[in-house]
Amino acid sequence: MNPINQPSQPHSFSHLHRWIWGELRNGDILPVGGSIFSPVLTTNLKLDYDAFPAFAKWEDLNRLYASRKDVFEVWYRKFPEGVRKNVDPKLFFALMTVQNGMEQRLGIAADELAGATGIRNAKYADSTPKLSDFRDGSAQCAERAALWQGILRSIGIPSVYMSGVSFHTDVAEGGDHSWIVLHPDTDQSIIYDIARPGKNRLPNLYKSESPISKEIFEGQDNAFIEAKKLLGSSSRFFGVSDHPNMITEIGYVVKSYVSTNLMPL
Repeated sequence: MNPINQPSQPHSFSHLHRWIWGELRNGDILPVGGSIFSPVLTTNLKLDYDAFPAFAKWEDLNRLYASRKDVFEVWYRKFPEGVRKNVDPKLFFALMTVQNGMEQRLGIAADELAGATGIRNAKYADSTPKLSDFRDGSAQCAERAALWQGILRSIGIPSVYMSGVSFHTDVAEGGDHSWIVLHPDTDQSIIYDIARPGKNRLPNLYKSESPISKEIFEGQDNAFIEAKKLLGSSSRFFGVSDHPNMITEIGYVVKSYVSTNLMPL
């Protein structure tokens, strides 16, 4: 049985204040949003990974990579040093393949579905939708990151799902968000912002100066790490916050904090 479709078991994710950190499994009820006035997330998503086609195993990706290795690595050597130093070419190839698989399974195209946010929010209005209900292209960051983490786990790439708040250092705008942390608790920790693909829909990766772990955010209601974009020069802050206007841990005023009052975008 492919691990993405393994039987349901007690969830292994943890709560970080009102946000989430951890591995996701088939049958989990994942909190994805709620009122900004609530101390906990009350809007939920049921993870029915078994409704999706099984993804390739790591050995299949290895064979695919081996067949394209020479051409791919010539292309990869043109990338900025920051990417090549922090991400092995085989891993980058796997991330590209996984991202493509996630988008196919959720019906996501380069041209986003018109009205996708409204269609998506309507699914949560009076019920707990299933992840498979979002195969119409309406999936946003919570659904995309949830499926992506399940696929990564199924092929054996260490990763966790994290929800919280993210904002860009240059424009001082922030909002509720969900993303993936690759290789958590290690010097190779990388944030993969799956819902915001890079140019030409390449993996959008960020690297912090220190390992990214649950302990950084656990027990905190306002804690952030800064991470630099590997395919670019900008930075973002990722973390947890319960204050709409001030990020106190870094003394940074978020001029425009965006919230749906429902769930992470």
